[in-house]
Amino acid sequence: MTCVLGGTLLMMVLTMMRLLGDELQEVLNQQAQARPMITPEEQKKGTDLDSVVFMTYNVGARIISGFATRADSAPRAATAFRFPLGALVPFGFYMYVDGTFTFPWSISTLYSEIFDKMTAGSGCFSFWYHWLKSTVVTTPPLTVYLRQYSPPTVHDPQVMFEASGESSEFWRRGQFDVESPTDFQILFQASLPSTDDFAIDDTVLTTSPCEEPNLWDCTFEDGECGYTQVDDDEFDWSPKSGDTSSSLTGPSFDHTLGTSKGYYMYLETSQGQTGNSARLASTFAPPGKYCISFWFHMFGQTIGSLNVYLQRNESALDLPVWTRTSSSGNRWMEAYVDVVDIYTFRVVYEAVRGSSFTGDIAIDDVGMTEGECPGTQACDFQHDDICGYQQELSRDDFDWKQGSGSTLSAGTGPTTDHTYGTTYGKYVYIDSSEQNPSDRAQLYTKITDPDPSGFACWKFYYHMNGVGVDTLRILSDIDGTQTELLTLVGNRGNKWFSTHAEVEALSRYRVVFEASVGNTKETGDIAIDDVDFRGGVCGHELSCTFESDLCLWENVAYGDSSDWQRISGLTVTSTTGPNVDHTTATESDQGAR
Repeated sequence: MTCVLGGTLLMMVLTMMRLLGDELQEVLNQQAQARPMITPEEQKKGTDLDSVVFMTYNVGARIISGFATRADSAPRAATAFRFPLGALVPFGFYMYVDGTFTFPWSISTLYSEIFDKMTAGSGCFSFWYHWLKSTVVTTPPLTVYLRQYSPPTVHDPQVMFEASGESSEFWRRGQFDVESPTDFQILFQASLPSTDDFAIDDTVLTTSPCEEPNLWDCTFEDGECGYTQVDDDEFDWSPKSGDTSSSLTGPSFDHTLGTSKGYYMYLETSQGQTGNSARLASTFAPPGKYCISFWFHMFGQTIGSLNVYLQRNESALDLPVWTRTSSSGNRWMEAYVDVVDIYTFRVVYEAVRGSSFTGDIAIDDVGMTEGECPGTQACDFQHDDICGYQQELSRDDFDWKQGSGSTLSAGTGPTTDHTYGTTYGKYVYIDSSEQNPSDRAQLYTKITDPDPSGFACWKFYYHMNGVGVDTLRILSDIDGTQTELLTLVGNRGNKWFSTHAEVEALSRYRVVFEASVGNTKETGDIAIDDVDFRGGVCGHELSCTFESDLCLWENVAYGDSSDWQRISGLTVTSTTGPNVDHTTATESDQGAR
């Protein structure tokens, strides 16, 4: 009798799993047709329907509207849609501690890699945190420590920051100056009641002291910060929170707070004519070298363009120093612009209307600081000049091409770029269909000055898909002498992967991307995208958004009670935790709680 009941119950569970799985797959298919906006790199983080288990409670699993995905299962590619409560969203990740599955006030510790020593006034560590408490607490839910590292000496951790006082439904920023005469590491330690969650995102360690917002920094939470509307345009930029007035365009959240209550500035395109513009200008800055930074949101079928200009005094605008056209997907994107001017100038942000109402353009968290931008060699290949990169003229056999969408050959190459995850985003690749075996193509970056450390770490994304894929080599070139830095071989599947190569140079150099054609009859296109670099050796991840992985943060293996988890969307607990991450403000379909 027990066996019969057990078998019947098992069949009922399996039937329910199959029906629910079919229903979820249908939702996936419908949403995929409506919003195909996901990169291959992001696809691997989607829900694995093969690993769905029907359950009501299970420690160590993420609840997905009555489903849970096993943490050790390999995810299958998913399509982009607005995800249900607790779903494994393909982007918009952060780290959090869930007090539900631990004993009250258990300790969870996350620690960084070992960083090089820093003298007084030379470093700043910053991060964003989210804590929405449900009960009265008397001890800080988060303490951030700095621990000096100089074996065999053991140093006690120093308290650098405590999250205390009132909680908030918004993401908030924490920072502290870093000083250590020895190597050191950073530790996040959370201790929560069983009803609360605590989340962190966007950790950054800079080699300059912490700074208060300057004259040009503005989050638009308390107005326009001295930015003014320009008179010689057709529209004005408008402050907004939540969704814009038009459907299928514009953000739903600001970038600063990542909520529908946070403010941003935007161009409303439900009225006006194609080409009408709105301009927003900063206060004037003295001559010098600056880094302009801002976040932008350009989502919709009829997006026009976003331009950034420098304007001297009240003179006419010259050519833009930065421009972007067409939709970049429903997410906030970060931009940096290096500028140098010998005259007093101001920054002008111009949004240009497209052909219809689905063209709302938004900006948030604008700023400008003295000095160079980080990663000034960053290249996403969106423009025809491909960042000034150059083809080899004599020592190779053919050239790299700029592409978007699928390459010309079936069964090989990417279908979207990495930057935007769209068919219109661009990358560079080799077309292997018309080449001879062993043919190779070389692409050079711009000439780069050596870092004072003698090292530089170059990071990029690559795509090697196809049975006939051969080899991608990364080399340094100093006065024509090339040295191999990294070699990647063979078919890696239809995904974008990230990697890095370390350059050791005391003189000016270029980095070379060399792709070769295999000796088989099968095609094997190779692509690269989003190239960037920073000074110093590789392995020191000074910043982390948690979008791809944990970077070099790790959970303590023993000595605490639970682990920090990487997650996207809503947490399991319905009354606490963030609704969106801080980096991209990617939301769940349940909206703000």
